[in-house]
Amino acid sequence: MRKILGLTVVITGAAALAVVAGGPAIAAPQPSSVRCVEPTQITIRSLTFDPAVTSPGQTVTATVVARNCTSQTVRASLRWTLRFVGDTPGVPAGCPVVDPLPVTVGFPPERSVSSSIDALVLPSCTARTLEVTARYTDSGGALLDERTRRVLIVPAG
Repeated sequence: MRKILGLTVVITGAAALAVVAGGPAIAAPQPSSVRCVEPTQITIRSLTFDPAVTSPGQTVTATVVARNCTSQTVRASLRWTLRFVGDTPGVPAGCPVVDPLPVTVGFPPERSVSSSIDALVLPSCTARTLEVTARYTDSGGALLDERTRRVLIVPAG
């Protein structure tokens, strides 16, 4: 776990799938009954938030589940991008700017892997939403799959 501009990054998982030295780990691969439509790439199955709505001063966890649709082991780069969004362009008052957070992920053949990131919404943050993007690329930087979602930030009270 490490603090980055008011953000706590936690990626949990099995030691067998440890990522780049010093980096976080990824959750153990899970078999899936879902079949891939296009069996040539990593496919994002879901990007969810817990809780589904948050408030300043609270932490929200974003979890991405992606599947290796091939019969080969695949190493991919997962880049988390987090952006606080308000009523006007730019960074809302009291909110941090967050640099993209890259993680290397190993996908066993035909398995799903989940990765999570915790984001602390600072008490002073005036944003209305937190936009989270999970983007997988191959070793050459080519896009494999990408998903963006927003979680609503409701003022406490």
